Amino acid sequence: TTDKLKVALASTDKAKEDYNALQAKYEQLLEKSGSIKYVESQLTNANARIAELEKQITMQKDK
Repeated sequence: TTDKLKVALASTDKAKEDYNALQAKYEQLLEKSGSIKYVESQLTNANARIAELEKQITMQKDK
């Protein structure tokens, strides 16, 4: 029984280590995802600004 218990405890410890490693990877991916979303929103804002400026330039040329 003691051997089975030792094996079970070792397996549990290994499972906890694996879980903690996966949790850390998951948190890193979440951070990257947040960064990507931030950059995408900055690009969207920049594109909108470019479109607005191009519209103003066109209006100036038409005057």
